[in-house]
Amino acid sequence: MKADRRRLAAEKSDLVGQIKQLYSTLKDKEAELRDFIRNYEQRTGDNNQLIKQVGQQSPSHLVSLAGRITPPAIHHRRQLLCLRAS
Repeated sequence: MKADRRRLAAEKSDLVGQIKQLYSTLKDKEAELRDFIRNYEQRTGDNNQLIKQVGQQSPSHLVSLAGRITPPAIHHRRQLLCLRAS
């Protein structure tokens, strides 16, 4: 009986340690996700500003700005160019 109690207490202690470790990992991953979202929103805002600049520039300036636009904005730039062409 006492051996069972000791074994159960050891298992409980082990499980509590695992839960604490999981909670810590979860907090770290949540912080990473928040940073990723913040950075993504910043890049999206920067890209939107560049797209507005592209819309205001002549076609010869598009080449110099195109290197600064990251992939999510390329689709928007193409849409803008199609609108300007029509």
